[in-house]
Amino acid sequence: MAYRIIYHPKAEAELDKLYADIAVEAGTGIAGDFVHAVITFIEALETFSGTGHGAGRPDSRPPDHRLSAQRQRGVLGERQ
Repeated sequence: MAYRIIYHPKAEAELDKLYADIAVEAGTGIAGDFVHAVITFIEALETFSGTGHGAGRPDSRPPDHRLSAQRQRGVLGERQ
Protein backbone atom coordinates (compact mmCIF):
# COMPACT_ATOMS: atom_id res chain seq x y z
CA MET A 1 0.00 0.00 0.00
CA ALA A 2 1.33 3.44 -0.88
CA TYR A 3 1.35 6.29 1.62
CA ARG A 4 2.33 9.91 1.28
CA ILE A 5 5.18 11.12 3.48
CA ILE A 6 4.59 14.57 4.94
CA TYR A 7 7.40 16.15 6.91
CA HIS A 8 6.39 18.13 9.99
CA PRO A 9 8.16 21.52 10.14
CA LYS A 10 9.95 20.37 13.32
CA ALA A 11 11.23 17.28 11.50
CA GLU A 12 12.56 19.43 8.66
CA ALA A 13 14.24 21.72 11.19
CA GLU A 14 15.80 18.71 12.93
CA LEU A 15 17.14 17.38 9.63
CA ASP A 16 18.66 20.80 8.93
CA LYS A 17 20.23 20.88 12.40
CA LEU A 18 21.49 17.33 12.01
CA TYR A 19 23.17 18.32 8.74
CA ALA A 20 24.73 21.42 10.32
CA ASP A 21 26.00 19.53 13.38
CA ILE A 22 27.56 16.73 11.33
CA ALA A 23 29.03 19.20 8.81
CA VAL A 24 30.90 20.99 11.60
CA GLU A 25 32.44 17.76 12.91
CA ALA A 26 32.87 15.66 9.75
CA GLY A 27 32.42 17.91 6.72
CA THR A 28 29.60 18.75 4.36
CA GLY A 29 30.03 15.65 2.19
CA ILE A 30 29.54 13.23 5.07
CA ALA A 31 26.70 15.35 6.48
CA GLY A 32 24.93 15.38 3.12
CA ASP A 33 25.35 11.63 2.66
CA PHE A 34 24.05 10.92 6.15
CA VAL A 35 20.99 13.16 5.90
CA HIS A 36 20.29 11.79 2.41
CA ALA A 37 20.35 8.24 3.85
CA VAL A 38 17.90 9.26 6.59
CA ILE A 39 15.54 10.83 4.05
CA THR A 40 15.81 7.77 1.77
CA PHE A 41 14.88 5.55 4.71
CA ILE A 42 11.91 7.74 5.61
CA GLU A 43 10.67 7.88 2.03
CA ALA A 44 10.89 4.10 1.75
CA LEU A 45 8.01 4.04 4.24
CA GLU A 46 5.74 5.25 1.42
CA THR A 47 5.36 1.66 0.31
CA PHE A 48 4.46 0.09 3.62
CA SER A 49 3.59 -3.56 3.26
CA GLY A 50 0.00 -4.61 3.84
CA THR A 51 1.19 -7.94 5.22
CA GLY A 52 1.76 -6.71 8.76
CA HIS A 53 -0.26 -7.36 11.86
CA GLY A 54 -3.96 -7.64 11.17
CA ALA A 55 -3.64 -7.41 7.41
CA GLY A 56 -7.34 -7.69 6.72
CA ARG A 57 -7.80 -10.64 9.05
CA PRO A 58 -10.61 -10.04 11.54
CA ASP A 59 -9.24 -12.67 13.95
CA SER A 60 -5.78 -11.15 14.26
CA ARG A 61 -4.63 -9.23 17.30
CA PRO A 62 -2.03 -6.49 17.57
CA PRO A 63 1.36 -7.60 18.93
CA ASP A 64 1.96 -7.58 22.66
CA HIS A 65 4.68 -4.94 22.88
CA ARG A 66 5.18 -5.58 26.59
CA LEU A 67 6.37 -9.10 25.80
CA SER A 68 8.71 -7.72 23.15
CA ALA A 69 10.12 -5.21 25.65
CA GLN A 70 10.62 -7.96 28.22
CA ARG A 71 12.51 -10.06 25.70
CA GLN A 72 14.68 -7.09 24.78
CA ARG A 73 15.45 -6.37 28.42
CA GLY A 74 16.44 -10.00 28.87
CA VAL A 75 18.78 -9.90 25.89
CA LEU A 76 20.28 -6.57 26.94
CA GLY A 77 20.65 -7.76 30.51
CA GLU A 78 22.68 -10.77 29.35
CA ARG A 79 25.08 -8.58 27.37
CA GLN A 80 25.90 -6.22 30.23
